[in-house]
Amino acid sequence: MTEMDTKKGISEAFAEASGKLMAYMNGENNGNVKMDATLPKTVIYIIKNKGAQKTAYLSQFLPVSHHENPPQPLEGKPLVVKSNPEMQYYVRAFGGKPSIDHYRREFGMLAAAIKKSGLNAVWNMRFFQEYSNPRDEAQRHEVAVMVAPSES
Repeated sequence: MTEMDTKKGISEAFAEASGKLMAYMNGENNGNVKMDATLPKTVIYIIKNKGAQKTAYLSQFLPVSHHENPPQPLEGKPLVVKSNPEMQYYVRAFGGKPSIDHYRREFGMLAAAIKKSGLNAVWNMRFFQEYSNPRDEAQRHEVAVMVAPSES
């Protein structure tokens, strides 16, 4: 994962961070190992206080063949390789016009469905993934994903 410079604007920050991740995946690492790109690329926002500067990270999963011994970023590269425990993913698909209220509603509906099914997970991460044509509302398809440790 790499931190995104959100002061530049989200589009420019995403493009810059994507380039750093792709360079790592294309062999700019301590083993000169090229890896297949995986999906989804995930943007994680950390907002401490309302109105405060956001911290955002762009991350992507490594191919399974590199989970045990991932190549490390080169010295001076602002990348972090992080290993997560086994996780469970809960997904809700939706479409329509994107807005923060829409995302909150979808995550709320997903959380309610999970609770109704009798699960009581401790959430580590929430994210959404865009598919299809994200700029065309008629073709827009997204999923809200909530991630929890397997033992929860």
